[in-house]
Amino acid sequence: MAVQKHILILASWYPNPNPNQIANGNFIRQIATQTALNYKVTVLHFNQQTVFTTQGLQINEKENELQEWIYFQKPKNKFFQFFSFFWNAYRLFKKIKKERGKVDYMHVQVVWPMGIVAWFYKHVFGVPYFVTEHWTGYLKVDYQLSPKIYLFSRWVFRHASNVFTVSEALGNAISATNLCTRRPEVWHNIVKPSTAPIESLVVPESIRFLHVSNFRQEQKNHLGILEAFSIFVSQSPNAQLHLVGYTNETKKEEIETYMLKLGIEKKNTVWTDFCETEQIREYMRESTALISFSNFETFALTCAEAAMEGTPCIYTACGGPEEYLQSNMGIQVPIGDIKSLANAMEQIANNPQMFDRESIRRQAEQIFDLENWNKQAKSTYK
Repeated sequence: MAVQKHILILASWYPNPNPNQIANGNFIRQIATQTALNYKVTVLHFNQQTVFTTQGLQINEKENELQEWIYFQKPKNKFFQFFSFFWNAYRLFKKIKKERGKVDYMHVQVVWPMGIVAWFYKHVFGVPYFVTEHWTGYLKVDYQLSPKIYLFSRWVFRHASNVFTVSEALGNAISATNLCTRRPEVWHNIVKPSTAPIESLVVPESIRFLHVSNFRQEQKNHLGILEAFSIFVSQSPNAQLHLVGYTNETKKEEIETYMLKLGIEKKNTVWTDFCETEQIREYMRESTALISFSNFETFALTCAEAAMEGTPCIYTACGGPEEYLQSNMGIQVPIGDIKSLANAMEQIANNPQMFDRESIRRQAEQIFDLENWNKQAKSTYK
């Protein structure tokens, strides 16, 4: 039997105990979990948030050959923080090698900042690395590349054995920045199959639209969803809008105030703070449709997960969902077009059988077949 290759995933985003980051990078955890079915996997993530008063390493043992190494580094002044970052990175690699064995490949999930660690490890320890980028900061509409980040990211991209993005749109954006010498390949996020039996895919009796996000207005445009819903609910007073995702009390109060201004009654909305993926996917099955009214995305995982549950989507061509959702899987509306969104809600509500939920799920299973994902991993980690 061949010895399992050891993959070190360097995760810039990863779920951790910070109340604001419980779901941060949960899609990267799914990637790590899937990779661990065929390889030994160690995830290394640095967390430098000020909410933690102590410094140290937390190791989480997961199923199969997966371990999560999360290092909490309490921020100091910038000079010492820079050097302590690399010193901790150096000693943690040595510790990983000692306890888990030789690292065959590294895979960076989101270049900034853990890509710098990959570049450092490659030059000190001689381990090759790959990059998968998810970040919206390369998009013109959300451009966040400061000169420092641009310079470091350029080093990381150009020393990688290969570069992947989760959508064509993101690959185009990165190519336009001249950061890469090669065209990024597309390697989709993991979209787990549904756990619900196919016969359970029935159209809900009541009208309920679902929106799942981090409520970042400039990206998700949740206020636009509320405006459209206020138009729709005036004709369908028993309809509900279910909002799911982490939001602090200040932001929640702002959103509720906006609802009041629009005339949306409390009986027409349901709030749910962050919950596990399986619970969210149950909400998807119970919904008339998922709404994603984003101004920009790089993949839009919630749309893919909704499709896997057989739930139609109302979505924008924002850089992600339009690449995998077909016309019989939902309704595409123009970015920022409130009236079109309200019309789409009405169209689905008045014609509940217009989308075949079993067909949507079957298509999603083909598009996001995990065997294809595994084959891409095998061709990458030769």
